[in-house]
Amino acid sequence: MNSHFTRRRFLTTTAGGLSLAGTYPALGAGSKTPASAMPLRPLGKTGRMISIVGFGGGSRYLLQEDLDVAERMIHRAIELGINYFDTGHSYRKGEVRESQQRYGRFLVPNYRKRITLTTKLSGRDAETVRKQLEETFDDLKTDRIDGEGVVIS
Repeated sequence: MNSHFTRRRFLTTTAGGLSLAGTYPALGAGSKTPASAMPLRPLGKTGRMISIVGFGGGSRYLLQEDLDVAERMIHRAIELGINYFDTGHSYRKGEVRESQQRYGRFLVPNYRKRITLTTKLSGRDAETVRKQLEETFDDLKTDRIDGEGVVIS
């Protein structure tokens, strides 16, 4: 069966739906979807089982100006069984690494032991990568990121 519904389109549509659910809580009201309903897949050779849908801390999440709604989006993703969260050192609002700082405020303190947390760095040399990684750990309020390897974009 050929489908024109690509993985990218699926993820974009899902991210948009989660954004709406966070923005308009009534859309998700009454939904008692158990966390176990989210299918899981192995993450490479790590042995980690991650949700087939991840939560990206990029543009759509950063578009949310209301921090209470941004926090509810995180909690709702967890309720839906999402356990893979991605961010990036370059996900900013102006000069502020807003995405990582939101994760450090809303996600990590509540759910760190239950999630896989990944990030991206843009440094091209060891010194820059080391600095970005230190800033990332500080923003995220954690001492580690998860995944199969370091991806520098």
